[in-house]
Amino acid sequence: ENYAKNPNSDRPLILCEYAHAMGNSLGNFIDYWDIIRKYPLLQGGCIWDWVDQGLAQKDAEGKPFWAFGGDFGPTGTPSSGDFCCNGLILPDRTTKPHTEEMRKVYQNVWFKNFNAQKETVDIYNENFFIDLSQYNLFYTIKSNGKVLKTGQIAANVKPQETKTLIIPGISKYFNAKNQVTINFEVKQKADTRYIPAGWIVARDQFVVNEYAKLALNKKAPATVTQNTTNLIFNGSDFSVVFDKTSGQMTSYKYKGMEYVSDRFGLKPFFWRASTDNDYGAGLPRKLKAWREASYIALKAENLQVKNGENTSISCEYNFPQTKTTWKVNYTIYKDGAIRVENSVNATACDLPLIPRIGMRMQLPGEFVNAEYYGRGPWANYEDRKTSTFIDRYKSPIINMVDKYVMTQENGHHTDASWLAVTQQTGKGLAFIADGKFQFNVSNYLLETVANAEDWNNDAPVGTAPKNKHYNEYRPSNKVDLFIDYRMMGVGGNNSWGEWPMLPYRIIPKDTNISYSFTIVPIDNTASIDKMLK
Repeated sequence: ENYAKNPNSDRPLILCEYAHAMGNSLGNFIDYWDIIRKYPLLQGGCIWDWVDQGLAQKDAEGKPFWAFGGDFGPTGTPSSGDFCCNGLILPDRTTKPHTEEMRKVYQNVWFKNFNAQKETVDIYNENFFIDLSQYNLFYTIKSNGKVLKTGQIAANVKPQETKTLIIPGISKYFNAKNQVTINFEVKQKADTRYIPAGWIVARDQFVVNEYAKLALNKKAPATVTQNTTNLIFNGSDFSVVFDKTSGQMTSYKYKGMEYVSDRFGLKPFFWRASTDNDYGAGLPRKLKAWREASYIALKAENLQVKNGENTSISCEYNFPQTKTTWKVNYTIYKDGAIRVENSVNATACDLPLIPRIGMRMQLPGEFVNAEYYGRGPWANYEDRKTSTFIDRYKSPIINMVDKYVMTQENGHHTDASWLAVTQQTGKGLAFIADGKFQFNVSNYLLETVANAEDWNNDAPVGTAPKNKHYNEYRPSNKVDLFIDYRMMGVGGNNSWGEWPMLPYRIIPKDTNISYSFTIVPIDNTASIDKMLK
């Protein structure tokens, strides 16, 4: 932008290398293009780079993986680790979540300024030489994942032209209390230059209305008893146990089913498995206090229990490594619902960043499906979510993973209103946000996708970690669940020192936040709709 605004800049600029795509990356790509599109002098750039240059190998067990620097030659052979794997696609040419991000940001047709009541939308043809006659334009109106109306729009727009389109009869769908979305798609009419008929060349989404909230008023409270070590809350075919020392939930049973694996109920968590960009910036070493804070044995301070109209347990945690306090209050209802209210204050911390602020929980492997309302279907982060639309999605939990050439943080989702984790029968737990939360849910435990440098406090900045390869993605018989206030972005400017851009960081001195959600046992995900008002 400085170049574009400089009056002495007298020739166009093409970035020969930008948006470094190593590992889980390509953050802030839309930020680049907001600037490039703003100034005619900026013509674009070349993403570094196209494909991960890993070589197909097999381990001693016969499992395939992509090999890279350090996997060849005698011990001590110099290498740059996986620095040959900077691609938008994997070595076998399959795509990654950020392949879709590139596709979305690079589209040449844009819908803007949607007005639900006037039934209008502007369409801009960014192409310089072709009109839109070779495309079909469609729209879909949805509410909570259900299609309300679909239609086709007739329009031809000249190169570099903007037109206002009228879509008659749609305003009635946007008057409901429910959140409603409208998606626009531009599709290829006929096979052209290797582009197949029906291929989506552009798409945009507009969201109307706030999402419905969970009604908790007039719920009967649970009852509480205690012994020397535990607090036990009971309701209708329901019980939940909290450890008095840690304040942590250690059991959550509903209709005979245990929802907590190995006493690992909700606990504060600040760490993520480091990405290639994290390693390049030396963050595993610089931010190790957050890792330590995430793994210390919890000691509940100021533990308080209320029994009556609002049966609850509350406590405080102090994390001296980071000068951070965390207050949590659980309000427990007779029907098994638990409202979780968190207050986090890290303003006294002198570290530059926080990787994540969230709560971690592990569930038994019998929970095999995830359904959610938020951004999807592929993984998305604060700085890489332009290509993901708000909708209702469902997936087997075993598929909620992105296998990069080197194991690292993956599978995150933002802007979620709720998440349900269920068995094959449909029974399970729904986590419903007060506003929105972020989440990870996976059979691949954080520790199995973290690399050796995550635990090596003496690793010098920028050195290649002791790498885990593609074959080290090994599923667990547990479900690793994170309900996050926020995770920092993945970054996308380079992989040798840059942090995520400022809007996508979590800055401790600015962190005095509250976030809340409610856990509700469900017999099926259809029951979630009935809870929301």
